[in-house]
Amino acid sequence: MRLLDVRIPTADLAALRSFYGETLGLPVVAEGAGSFTVRAGTTRLTFAEGVGAGATPPQHVAFTIPRNRLAGAKGWLARRAALLTQDGADEFASAGWRAQMVYFRDPAGNILELIARQTLANGATAPFDAGQMLNLSEVGLPTGDVPGTVAVLGREFGLSVYGEPSETFTAVGNAEGLLIVVRAGRHWFPTTIPAVAVPLEVRIAGAGGECRGEWVVRGAG
Repeated sequence: MRLLDVRIPTADLAALRSFYGETLGLPVVAEGAGSFTVRAGTTRLTFAEGVGAGATPPQHVAFTIPRNRLAGAKGWLARRAALLTQDGADEFASAGWRAQMVYFRDPAGNILELIARQTLANGATAPFDAGQMLNLSEVGLPTGDVPGTVAVLGREFGLSVYGEPSETFTAVGNAEGLLIVVRAGRHWFPTTIPAVAVPLEVRIAGAGGECRGEWVVRGAG
């Protein structure tokens, strides 16, 4: 599954425009009075002002990087943002997903991740830069009912569970694109920030089985 477009509401448009477009160096491909869009590889990421957005709760997205470039990505990122830590560690691994990752936050508090997935054949040799943020491969979807939401995503979009499901956390999709369905209030790893739903939109393609075409998944705020 591919995440083609992700749209997230914010109350910090100017700060995010500077962070994504200048600090990270992602190309700004569209800009208007109330929104801007950057391109991260094959994904378009849009931040838009919401009506009465106020303190919009932080959300979670992950950027896939080449499978062999975590060390370079970590050094590159550390010069641009503070790495998030847990128990003194600033680099993490998932044996089940065969992936390594680092985390950071943007000026709006969104929890961001660079993830090197060993199941993907996307190795690179050039020094790491923003051009090696290949795509968004995770978007968090907080909900009050994880199993129920997963069932709807399976029925409506043909999405299968990825990894081990639970009552509080289940990923659906595949290594190229995942919707991370979490129970509202669960802490976003590796922080103590609770997950809160906002009206975000995700346009996906290549969903499972015989499902064809492009689809929009809307998170409830």
